[in-house]
Amino acid sequence: MFELAALVLFVLIAGYPCGALASSSKKESPGSQNKELETRCNPYCFWTIEPIMDHYQALKDEITAQKELQGFERIGSDLYYIEHVKTLNWTDASEACRKMSARITDIKDEKDYRAVLTRLGERKYWTDITKRGEEKEYTSASTGRKAPFIKWFTGETDNKSNTHCLAINGRQDGRMWDDDCSFDHYYICKRVKNVEK
Repeated sequence: MFELAALVLFVLIAGYPCGALASSSKKESPGSQNKELETRCNPYCFWTIEPIMDHYQALKDEITAQKELQGFERIGSDLYYIEHVKTLNWTDASEACRKMSARITDIKDEKDYRAVLTRLGERKYWTDITKRGEEKEYTSASTGRKAPFIKWFTGETDNKSNTHCLAINGRQDGRMWDDDCSFDHYYICKRVKNVEK
């Protein structure tokens, strides 16, 4: 940590005489900042500061990536966030996952199911499997296709309402329950690439 502080101090001191600290009202990309610095500095100044700026940007990017993954754990080949404290309805749980650049989890197969199940407490956790309105089969909310895997708890497919969302029930050997989507349960997020925040 001391090395990072020393590096930042050096950039600030070295950059000040060259105009590196000149403020700009518009946000600029790192490349345009380098061009501005190159025109304001003499060649030696720019040659000295550019590698430091590149290293500093790489450190910032690494810290940002680590913050985004905080709370996620690798289970199998995927990254999961399992919420054990706060309960939400299905829609809000899905939104909470999206804000973490993740999706409410899908369950692909028995292996995927067993791997996640080992991390759950004795509570209900939302999955992305739903049957809404007049749909006749359960689908994955993330793909829109028929759910590839469901492990039903006995008698759980006969709810009368038009909104059905599936939750894994950790108390009942992890079997899946068909619940009203407005009920509050814990939830599981799965990290996926290219999810808009």
